[in-house]
Order: sequence, then C-alpha cells, then structure tokens
Amino acid sequence: MGLMVSLNICEKKALVIGGGEVALRKAKLLIRHGALVTVIAPKMNDRFEELTYNLKKRTYQPGDEEGFFVVVCATDDHALNKQVYDMCDKKGILCLSVGNASHFTVNASEKVEGICIGVTTNGKDPGFAKYLCTRLTEKIDEDMLQRFEAHAELRKAVLNKQIKNKDDHELLRRSLCMDTSEIKAILQRGEE
Repeated sequence: MGLMVSLNICEKKALVIGGGEVALRKAKLLIRHGALVTVIAPKMNDRFEELTYNLKKRTYQPGDEEGFFVVVCATDDHALNKQVYDMCDKKGILCLSVGNASHFTVNASEKVEGICIGVTTNGKDPGFAKYLCTRLTEKIDEDMLQRFEAHAELRKAVLNKQIKNKDDHELLRRSLCMDTSEIKAILQRGEE
C-alpha cells in the first residue's frame, strides 16, 4: 500500500495514452482537477469530444512523455503500458499504467465543502472503494460542516499563537470532540 496524498495537478501538463473507456475516465478526472491534458490515441471513444484537451491522433512514440508532470497509460496493450511506465520511471515522471506497476493509483474520492474523502483498495476492488467513499460522504451533515469550519478557525488561531493554552496539540486533539459552540467559545475568549 502506498502513501495517500493529495496531488495538486492544476495547470500541470498531463498525458493520457489510450482512447478507450478507462482512458476517458482518467482524462475526465485530470481535467476536472485542472490539469492541461494531452491525449494520444489512434482512435478514440466518441465521448472524448465532450472534453477540452489537446489531441494527437496517432500511436504512442517513445519520448512522447517528455515534459509532462504525470502520464496515464490506459491502452489495451499490456506491453505498451509497461513500456511507457518504464520510460517514465527512468525519467522521474509520475505514471499510472493500467494493469502494471505504477507510481500511483487514483483513489475513489468525494468532496463536500472543504472536506475531501478518499478511499482506496489499491486496485483490488475500485467499485467497493467508490461505494464506501459515497457512504462516508453521506455522513457529513450540516452540523459536521459547522464543526469543521470552527475547528479550522481554531487551528489557525492556535498556529498564529492567538489562543492561550498549555499544549497546542493537546487542545486541537481535544477540540475534535467538542461541539461547535464550545470551539467558538474558546475562539471568543482567546484562551482555553
């Protein structure tokens, strides 16, 4: 299992190799998160027409990955997917190669306000990861969102040394179990 991180790909160049259903899903995901996507494929799913991206309608050629921050290789050619991964690995380019070793996987994720929940099964059962992520997201109600905003404000105040207390980390840990009014009272008093 890898380290779960949130990767900022906004305005980063991303290459998708492949024109099928999986490549389409990955391209949509990259575009939704602000990546500047180029797709290389000799033929493509018609639904690619709905997306904004740079198209190179041809087969992959070694070196196509140059200058990209991240590469997704999603073809039905296992050997090609592995070749692209190997090229990216040598060049220090992040690569997701469908059906092969990869530098990363894409977690099932849902976002509610400023909270993003991600779940992974490391490729074992992506459908279950999506199901579980949706169930967890449904647990975030208005009360939870208000507590989150209050806690984020408290954290900022603690980091800026605006709250008098004995132990910053302990206060932030304990405040996770407080309701919104208790957190706001600490913020108002300027001390625990």
